[in-house]
Amino acid sequence: TRLLTLLARLNANLGRLDPALALAREAVDQRRSAGVSPVELADSLNILATAQQERGDYDAAERAFREALTL
Repeated sequence: TRLLTLLARLNANLGRLDPALALAREAVDQRRSAGVSPVELADSLNILATAQQERGDYDAAERAFREALTL
């Protein structure tokens, strides 16, 4: 899951939002299933939220940011 998160961040930084979103969603799903530390899940959620924000999906970004903050 660490690799998925890194790839999501890389794609987001390159402006490739579609792959970034797909990879970030997969990373979040896998981290939830694996029961990783809250910090690791928050990292993936932050990347997801940032990509959603860049895409203009502000409601989804807000939900992901809020979830990350609660961890």
